[in-house]
Amino acid sequence: IVSISFAKGDICINEQQIDIDNPCVVIVPKYSRVSCTLTPKSPLQSMEAHFLIFTDEMLKSAFARLVNKH
Repeated sequence: IVSISFAKGDICINEQQIDIDNPCVVIVPKYSRVSCTLTPKSPLQSMEAHFLIFTDEMLKSAFARLVNKH
């Protein structure tokens, strides 16, 4: 999962192009082919990208806890 702010351009995930012009959150599946062309939206502000990475074990554990609560 990638949160992108203060950037414009595009991201290609497995040959699917996503145009970026506003803050957004992008989900990138495991083993994807990714390319991007991003530039700062303003010359006075840096673009930001925040990454949140989940392993298979983390997801399995989280779903198991959800199932056990119900």
